[in-house]
Amino acid sequence: MIALELIPLGIILLIVTSIGIVGNTIMVVAFFKFKKLKSYCHLFIMLTCLADCFHNYGQLIFTVHLFGDFQTPQFICSLVNIPTLIGVISGSCWMLALGLDRFFACKWPIR
Repeated sequence: MIALELIPLGIILLIVTSIGIVGNTIMVVAFFKFKKLKSYCHLFIMLTCLADCFHNYGQLIFTVHLFGDFQTPQFICSLVNIPTLIGVISGSCWMLALGLDRFFACKWPIR
């Protein structure tokens, strides 16, 4: 039985997660579809969006478990959350790479 206080949280999280997955997937598809988006900056943006999709996948698992009436063993739960951890950790690294790329492009532009 789900606590009534958690229902708005679950609904909001489900909506935000769905929007995040759809939006980030559109960015990844656009990177591969359009030739103009083949710069390093766009590559880092695409990789950050891909990592964010993995992170949102974990939020989706949480909402499914929140509204579902089932239990998952600890080992399975750990395995299912590996893509989420990869997304969170790699997303931070790609964001740093994107920031450094933009810093160097603005500090020392190619003329």
